[in-house]
Amino acid sequence: MVGKQRSPNFKSKPPPPRPPSRMEETLTKFMQMTQGNFEAMKSSQETSNKNHEASIKNLEVQMGQLSRQFSNLQNSGGFGGNTKDNPNKESCNAINLRSRVVPSPDLGENSKKSESKKVSEGEVEQMSKEGVEN
Repeated sequence: MVGKQRSPNFKSKPPPPRPPSRMEETLTKFMQMTQGNFEAMKSSQETSNKNHEASIKNLEVQMGQLSRQFSNLQNSGGFGGNTKDNPNKESCNAINLRSRVVPSPDLGENSKKSESKKVSEGEVEQMSKEGVEN
């Protein structure tokens, strides 16, 4: 054993690199494809985020414009949708139309009565005409 002692300057050569196995090659390709897909998705997501930010900014501007218009209408008294308190605290069924005609809830019943009255008057007129002709 004395003759087999290694000198301090002796370095063993590293083993030659072994070629990668098929499994390692396949795994490396898979990792590269996955990394590429991830980068593409990241880019697409960043683009979508920028588009959403721009859309939100546009909506904020539009809401501000609507708010100013509404405020101007209220201050000028041009907004006719102001509510009034009902002094009797009763339920109210009145409807104001743009034509300022206020329909009455009894209108439907009156029109039915007038129609039946017209029919009966028409029958009387027909009877009287028949009597004149005979």
